[in-house]
Amino acid sequence: MNDNNRMVSVAVFPTAAEASIAQGMLANNGIESFIDNSTSSSVYPIAFGSLGFGSVNLVVASPDAERAKQLLGAHDD
Repeated sequence: MNDNNRMVSVAVFPTAAEASIAQGMLANNGIESFIDNSTSSSVYPIAFGSLGFGSVNLVVASPDAERAKQLLGAHDD
C-alpha cells in the first residue's frame, strides 16, 4: 500500500460532536479528515450510540498527519 493512501489516527475524542468540531478546523486549514467510530459502534451499537461511551478517531491521510497533529495541538483539540 502506498503510504500516501494510508489513513492515520491523529486524535481520539469521547464523542462524535467533539470530533466534528476538530474535523471542521482541519478542513478550514485544507486538511481532509474522516471520523471513524466504527469499532465502538459496531461492537456495542446501542450502549455506545445512545450513552456516548467509547472513542471516536479522527483520521487523515498519512502525508497530512504531522500538520494535523500540530494544528490540533495548537487548538488543544
